[in-house]
Amino acid sequence: MSLVDFFFFFSSFSFFLISSIVRLTRIFPGMRSQGEVLSIPMPGHPIQPTDSESFVTTVQRLEELVRSHDVIFALTDSREARWLPTVLCAAC
Repeated sequence: MSLVDFFFFFSSFSFFLISSIVRLTRIFPGMRSQGEVLSIPMPGHPIQPTDSESFVTTVQRLEELVRSHDVIFALTDSREARWLPTVLCAAC
């Protein structure tokens, strides 16, 4: 069963994240799930000085989430954006 519903996404103009949470709850109503929208830079791309504080905040938030949850489902918009959640999950 797909977690992302094409028609839900375009009818509500929301993130795929919202559709996934709704679908997970339909599959298992007892599940507690939450979504976080984070901006993760791709490897090899420079982080601008104006974005460095935002990047540090994102990494800290992601670390908190990985440590405080039993299961992590990383829904990213590209394969390149999966690197940070994968490294943090492996490290924790």
